[in-house]
Amino acid sequence: MPGHEETLNLPLNGEELKAIILRDAQRLVDNECMLMANVAFPRVSYVLTLKLHMANPFFPESGNEIQSKAPTPTELQSNPALSSVEPPPLLNVEGGGEVGATSLTRTIDSGNAERLRNGMGIPCLVPQNDGTKSQESIVYPPGSFPELGEGDVRVEDATAQVRAEMGLVGEVQDIVVE
Repeated sequence: MPGHEETLNLPLNGEELKAIILRDAQRLVDNECMLMANVAFPRVSYVLTLKLHMANPFFPESGNEIQSKAPTPTELQSNPALSSVEPPPLLNVEGGGEVGATSLTRTIDSGNAERLRNGMGIPCLVPQNDGTKSQESIVYPPGSFPELGEGDVRVEDATAQVRAEMGLVGEVQDIVVE
């Protein structure tokens, strides 16, 4: 009997959350003004940090951090441009160098709202002809529910915090890209 589905608001699973995080990470790098084709990096290092705060008494937090590292000789042979990548913080930088940091925070209160925002299947119990119910997913195209908006997402400049963590003092200079 079509139309008699029972919508389930199940928690996101790991694969669903990973897809949402990857979309947010893409959004973060897409909005970083220094990551454009006309900007060159003679020397660069970076740190990517992922922190999960969960409503789970056994695992309230989880996290991972990845830092840039010097390429191996084999990597350099196949891609000489990697010679500019170094582990953080950069040492002996003429003029002190610059540090830039951006933080993206998303709070998820409803698994189904995030599924709808991201074009993922909504779990439903669908009655079968024999009287049983089976779990199926209904997929709506992304953007089908504009009233949901972007969700609880904050993108903030974290440069001052990261400079302090690295022990860098002094004024932050604005970088102008022409």
